[in-house]
Amino acid sequence: MLRRNPSCFDKMWIMTLKVTNFTDDKFPQLVEFYESLRRGGAGLSEREVRFLRTKFARPLYNPVKNLFFIEADQKINALLDIVAEPRIHRIIFNCLVQPGFSYVHLSRALLEKGMARCRELDGERIHICLRENDYTGHEFFLSEGYSRVRTYLDLEADLMSRNDPNIKSGRFQGTSFSKGEEYRLKTLQNDIFVGSWGFCPNTVDEIKYYLALTETELEDVILLEEEGDVVGYCWVHESLSSSNTSKIARIHMIGIQRKFQGRGLGRELLRLSNHILRKRGYRKVELTVDSNNKPACGLYTAFGFQLKSRSFWFEKSL
Repeated sequence: MLRRNPSCFDKMWIMTLKVTNFTDDKFPQLVEFYESLRRGGAGLSEREVRFLRTKFARPLYNPVKNLFFIEADQKINALLDIVAEPRIHRIIFNCLVQPGFSYVHLSRALLEKGMARCRELDGERIHICLRENDYTGHEFFLSEGYSRVRTYLDLEADLMSRNDPNIKSGRFQGTSFSKGEEYRLKTLQNDIFVGSWGFCPNTVDEIKYYLALTETELEDVILLEEEGDVVGYCWVHESLSSSNTSKIARIHMIGIQRKFQGRGLGRELLRLSNHILRKRGYRKVELTVDSNNKPACGLYTAFGFQLKSRSFWFEKSL
């Protein structure tokens, strides 16, 4: 992305950069900022605005203390959003700069505030995720002492091109959670993903938050059972990129319990999930996977998932 070189006027403006904290009355400006990042300046849908608002309800998150802006003429030019995960001593940065402004100068001004907040939060390392084509961001954070530690793949599959038979055998059964069973989902999810790179064990409140964020009912989380035992689960919701003409699902989390792994049950769970999604009218399904997770990558490739884009995680120890 091209950035303009600062003129003499710009240099004076840079010297007077002021970082401000989020307040609720700035939410309309925040929506406008996200719209400005889109090609053509397309507006956010009602669902996207709700998603943005729900993000502020994250447990242990305070937007007034963790969301910083650089503004000019009542418009946001850049932001830094900070999410703390104290159980794994990690802090996540989300840094965005409006096209046409100096990434380096605005990001550096925001990071000064961000690092001060990190010291208050007592984190041990910072992670930031950047899109593959954000070359300016890569260069900037590498110069700030960050190192690239992980590559994540965004994949998509056409559900209409597959015709897997229905799962009707008595061996496997597709069920779901019941209302009020957030604790069961929390326990299952933590057991499956504990120790995975970047995974922070969830609390019941965080499970409720993610259900609200993805606009998912607990009853819609798909369970795979074998002879009464819960083998694994697939948490699916409608993608923000979905439209009236092309209904797209997104797999939020999918996994098999450790004691059942190595038996090809991930394939059965994915077959079941895709079958249910087709019945619900979805035409495509998307997900994000760690490129280091070779078994999962191989499974998704076998199911026809194709690469849409990549993102890179950068890390800096405090």
